[in-house]
Amino acid sequence: MYRKLPPMAALRAFEAAAQLVSFKAAAAQLHRTPSAISHQIRSLEDELGTVLFHRDAHGLRLTDAGREYYRDVHGVLEALGEATARARQGHGEDTVTISLFPSLAVRWLIPRLQAFRERWPDIEIELVSSVRRADFDGGVIDAAIRFGDGDWPGLRCDPLMIEERFPVCSPALTTGTRPLETPDDLAHAILLHNGAHPGEWDDWLAAAGIGHIAADRGPVFDASNEVLAAAANGMGVALGRTPLVESDLATGRLVEPFGQRLRSPGQYWLVAPEATADQPSLAALRAWLQEQPVSFASQSGLL
Repeated sequence: MYRKLPPMAALRAFEAAAQLVSFKAAAAQLHRTPSAISHQIRSLEDELGTVLFHRDAHGLRLTDAGREYYRDVHGVLEALGEATARARQGHGEDTVTISLFPSLAVRWLIPRLQAFRERWPDIEIELVSSVRRADFDGGVIDAAIRFGDGDWPGLRCDPLMIEERFPVCSPALTTGTRPLETPDDLAHAILLHNGAHPGEWDDWLAAAGIGHIAADRGPVFDASNEVLAAAANGMGVALGRTPLVESDLATGRLVEPFGQRLRSPGQYWLVAPEATADQPSLAALRAWLQEQPVSFASQSGLL
């Protein structure tokens, strides 16, 4: 029989807050903010139709219903954790679940995974491709590859690689009667835009010292995979990002016509909750990822 269950993140927030009798302490344990913990528990109370905590000047206290619910939830989560551990052990392998952008998964990580499996045959890698930031509260995601400045409280952040942006196109656009030879030639080319990164052409053209080309003209695509596919098929010029274009550059589907690059302000990081960041299977993946080169990074001049 189907039963509607509350979200796992809300149950974990409630269990931690009930055990620690503090939203702040629960937030620190789960690497969330106190307001996020409070919001999850309030939503849980609304869904259950009962108050789980007394909130007053004396602090936080479980209601009678809250104490009873905590006993049941704690037992269920303990049993679920043990069952999951047994299931993984039964397969004779460790599993690391990693979250990352779909474009990074398809264009950079997946082509390398066979090499990882050959070195570490007992470690299974599961990928969760999403444009949303990984939520570690549910206990499903072990690590994530994020882009940014590496400042995420409660997480261990290990640098993986930088990112550079530069024009890429089909080789067909570099020949013919009006070939792309210098950045000024973009005046007669179609600019392809990535809707996930608005304004990136403005940044590159400004860094290249080109002010006479309208940066907002040309079609817009939803994400990196789409805009790079359009460029490879000769629709126009896109801004490539290392490491997303390395395979296309290696095969010749895309070329870099100008050799002028703009470094992105952030970089890629492997992040994981501090409490579990050193588990052996994740440590093996981290060391291997940091060995991986970005084949076409920094081979041209930076703007």
